[in-house]
Amino acid sequence: MCRKTGIGQATFYGWRKKYVGLMPTEMKSLRQLEEKNDRYKMIVTDLSWDKDALQDPVRKALKSARRCELLDKIREVLALERICRIVGYPEDDQSR
Repeated sequence: MCRKTGIGQATFYGWRKKYVGLMPTEMKSLRQLEEKNDRYKMIVTDLSWDKDALQDPVRKALKSARRCELLDKIREVLALERICRIVGYPEDDQSR
């Protein structure tokens, strides 16, 4: 049978192990789920590439002379948010 269809024995036995006992509708839904999962994997890969591409200029900017200024501003904003949370003020009410 393997020679007739042109597949290897390992492939045949792998498929048999995977699909034995499944009804045709279950096989169809399994195949659809696998295809959907493959699409999601591609989306995640694309987004990972995009993220890396966008972060590269940010990393370079942080290595420049403005690095200290940017980090100080970030620390200041985070500290202010923490203080507002502790005191109980809403974050948009920071001007008081």
